[in-house]
Amino acid sequence: MAFTACAIALLINQYQKDKAAEPPEIPLDRQQIAPTEPKIDKSPTAQARREKLIKNLIKNGVLYKVDQPGSFPRMWVTPDFYRLNFDDKTTTAALVYMLYFSDEDNYVSVRIMDSRSGKQVGEYSRESRLQMY
Repeated sequence: MAFTACAIALLINQYQKDKAAEPPEIPLDRQQIAPTEPKIDKSPTAQARREKLIKNLIKNGVLYKVDQPGSFPRMWVTPDFYRLNFDDKTTTAALVYMLYFSDEDNYVSVRIMDSRSGKQVGEYSRESRLQMY
């Protein structure tokens, strides 16, 4: 299937709308201080939505595959990924991150690999966000 920036933008936009429509979680203890970073929703519904979007990105040729051969997941990107704007690249990497990691994980990242060369071309972590080399 041919890649179109419009199709990818629509997929990402739909994910963001679905996420915004979810009701906010109310803390059990009202005295808790809200974290500076939003919590990662690891519910089955949220995880299924992430998996579906990632499968669509693979189907549309933006990602080649996502795997986890060791501790760190890898997101294999195609030439079409490089055509995305920085915000869409960040959202794509964040989706993979949220699929594999939770709030309790520290110092973890998603490695971004080029599907043609096999080399690492970037990295995404919650602390440093997206970094492309």
